[in-house]
Amino acid sequence: MTKELLISAVLLLASIPAFAQSVYAVGVTGYDGSERDEHLANAIAANSPSNVRVSEAHVGKDVPFEYTSTKGQLECPPGDMDGIPGSVLNDFTYLMAYLVECGPPPPCQPVEANGNCELDFGDLLYFVQYFVYGSPYLPVAFCSNPDTYSDPGYADTVRIETVSDSCHKIVDVPVYINNDEAVYPLIPLKIDTTCAVCESVITSGTRGSGIIEGISKYCRDSTGILLYPGSSSLPAGRGVVAYLRCRIKDDTPPGFVKIDSTFLDPNELRFFKENTFSIKPVFIGGGITIGLCGDANGDGETNLSDAVYMINYVFKDGPTPDPVQAGDVNCDDVVDLVDVVYLINYLFRGGPPPCQ
Repeated sequence: MTKELLISAVLLLASIPAFAQSVYAVGVTGYDGSERDEHLANAIAANSPSNVRVSEAHVGKDVPFEYTSTKGQLECPPGDMDGIPGSVLNDFTYLMAYLVECGPPPPCQPVEANGNCELDFGDLLYFVQYFVYGSPYLPVAFCSNPDTYSDPGYADTVRIETVSDSCHKIVDVPVYINNDEAVYPLIPLKIDTTCAVCESVITSGTRGSGIIEGISKYCRDSTGILLYPGSSSLPAGRGVVAYLRCRIKDDTPPGFVKIDSTFLDPNELRFFKENTFSIKPVFIGGGITIGLCGDANGDGETNLSDAVYMINYVFKDGPTPDPVQAGDVNCDDVVDLVDVVYLINYLFRGGPPPCQ
């Protein structure tokens, strides 16, 4: 099985909902049972004053030890994301849900897998390396190998294109990446949702096809769009990796709607390398310039001068409406005589407003 197929299999398994039992850390005193006592998730030696982790189901009056009433967190074993000792695949699934599905944070903190001082996609990749290569990639202690964010060569870059729209209300905003080595991109973005909402991510026909995934993310007080890596890395290169399909809300006035980088808890802008460490790429923001539908000459009004402007454009090789969509008042993706007639009907004969 190739590494890519194995990664795909791991991600498929991770997409299956997990119904693991909730686990709490409870301070235990005066325990005098054996190491094999079935009530303990982590057994301790007889008469050893220490803390143990016990499951919710085992916290009750019949347990063979005394425990404090205050729940607290224990120091987790490296890579123990779900608080239940055992399957690394379960830890991978739990972490995947936390990072991209608004799942709960690991019950024990701080915890990670690759030791870079951050709980992030690098830890997911580290788990994948463990599935592929085994023991050399056993999870390590928190912050045992701090990340340096080294980016040799040219600076890797994320750029959001600026597009214009006046009439259509649906726009596709290109996302460009320039990377000089293979990376797993993680790109959290924000937009002013009072003006526009980016409802889907399109990668077909781009560098990111089959590589970049995307979701609108609304959780833990974070609002935005999260682009995250799929089952393989993005090869070195430059160009569009995705389009953000955004809907401009009704009654949004002309102006500029910015799309910027942000922090979507717990995700920050990073490019992750094959070694699971990361780069902080340069970010260049963009957005959507919203014009007034029918304002072909760009003077901020829709009136007879716009109809004359469009006649000159259609029949006399005059200047193009700026943006060109401003002249497409019937929203058929073409600026022609039909738009001129439509606009005149609206202005002087009580016809429907542009693009209605």
